[in-house]
Amino acid sequence: MSELLKHLHDAVQTEEDVDLLREKILDLAFRGKLVPQDPNDEPVTVLLEKIQKEKEQLIREKIIRRPKKLLPIKKEEIPYKIPESWVWVRLGDIGLINPRSNIEDSIEVSFIPMKLIHDGFSNKYSYKVKKWCTVKKGYTHVREGDVVVAKITPCFENRKSAVLSKLVNGYGAATTELHVFRPLHFSLIIPEYILFLFKTKLFIDKGVSTYTGTAGQQRVSKSFFEDTLVPLPPFNEQKRIVTKVDELMALCDELVERIKQKNNTSSVFNKTVFTRIQDTNNTEVENDIRFVLEHMDSLVHTKEDVQMLRNSILSLATRGKLVPQDPSDEPASVLLEKIQEEKERFIKEKKMRRQKALPTIKDEEIPYKIPESWEWVRLDDITLIRRGASPRPIKSFITEDENGVPWIKIGDAEKSNKYITSTKEKITKEGAKKSVYLTSGSLIMSNSMSFGKAYILGINGCIHDGWLSFQVFKKYVNNEWLLYFLNGSFKQFEKKAVGTGVKNLNIDRVRATLIPVPPFNEQKRIVAKVDELMKICDELEKRIEEYEKSHSTLIRAILAS
Repeated sequence: MSELLKHLHDAVQTEEDVDLLREKILDLAFRGKLVPQDPNDEPVTVLLEKIQKEKEQLIREKIIRRPKKLLPIKKEEIPYKIPESWVWVRLGDIGLINPRSNIEDSIEVSFIPMKLIHDGFSNKYSYKVKKWCTVKKGYTHVREGDVVVAKITPCFENRKSAVLSKLVNGYGAATTELHVFRPLHFSLIIPEYILFLFKTKLFIDKGVSTYTGTAGQQRVSKSFFEDTLVPLPPFNEQKRIVTKVDELMALCDELVERIKQKNNTSSVFNKTVFTRIQDTNNTEVENDIRFVLEHMDSLVHTKEDVQMLRNSILSLATRGKLVPQDPSDEPASVLLEKIQEEKERFIKEKKMRRQKALPTIKDEEIPYKIPESWEWVRLDDITLIRRGASPRPIKSFITEDENGVPWIKIGDAEKSNKYITSTKEKITKEGAKKSVYLTSGSLIMSNSMSFGKAYILGINGCIHDGWLSFQVFKKYVNNEWLLYFLNGSFKQFEKKAVGTGVKNLNIDRVRATLIPVPPFNEQKRIVAKVDELMKICDELEKRIEEYEKSHSTLIRAILAS
């Protein structure tokens, strides 16, 4: 197994892979396949006789009470074959379960809350120092050498367990959400051997299958704990197993460290590259773009990398760096004049109200340089922004009727990158009259939670008051281009959000947001290029998902063989 781990550097690429290795190590350990058996070892039957004698002695001395007799092990309970020199026993037969301590109130002891017990495959924890009188009631009693395991979800599944050592004055108290196993004698049962049993997948899965209690407060019972089957080898073999497992877990730790260093190096490099692209003062942005496009396969390894690539694409799109300018395009300044004329006509025809005038754009407000054919404006100059409306009381308007109007809420956009095409709920036609009704193709943006995330509607429907809608003059402003601008300006909108707890976008601040407007034909070219590059991002993301799936299958196959 040690040699196998040394040769798995290329195959093992994630911390999840290493966890699978750790599970396999423990599985082999408790099947008797990790270290060889030695016929010279004292038979485990002799060990069990000693345990029983030790227990009877403690009962006679009234140190412990006689525990309840556990049921004999049935053949159908045994999960797998073990070496002939081993014996199946129940945990409660070889030690004490949840024992109590009786010491002086004034003695200082260790106090261990759940948060100080590490999870995973480690054997780490820390503690606070308390007087025994302050923790002896209402807490779990522990002592040097005890093996503790969390009994509540999700701590149990997360393998929060440890062997306690170096406790203050040898004693302590801990969270009530622990079960405790105390070996009767350290020359009979090695605590670390039992700890490794608690970290096996079989133990975890069996425990979860016995959960009792309400959701979020489910636990494994004491009876499950004491009835747990233990494949018990001779004492000397326990020692060899613990030594070998420690050695292999150390190799796994080295693999994890190597993976972290590799990922960190890759992440730092990628962030540097993508940050340079998004830097508005970067004069060599074209070279950086070329570098990313030429080395996309080597730069993009994770879904986080893909997201950084998407952000970079949108950043370039809003700065005029994604497609070339065409001098024959009608400049944005003419486009803006036409929009203003159109607005005035709509106001005269009473199709819209005149909005409150916003201040003129000052030079110090402009964040970066744009092409000469573009113009800086405020969002209000090219759109009509409205907030959604929720009729009250909302419950009286929700309907399952096929004739109801789609009721578009924030949750309906959870799995969408661009379009919202369905809703979970509908609203009655009466309710729709009190809301804001939009047609397919309309542009909306989240007003809270995910600031700046915009979508295009693929359906007609009413929008919840968690949305802002953007009505544009479609002859002059391309809806999809504006969508890409809004989504590429996440940080700008995040800064504009106000409120405590869940922050919201103030509609007047959104109206005043600066936007660089290109000529209409260039808007269409930008959309075409962004769509093309986003498809590549989708393919990269899909490839990463497929690789992760096939890689996991490969690792499992290697370990199974």
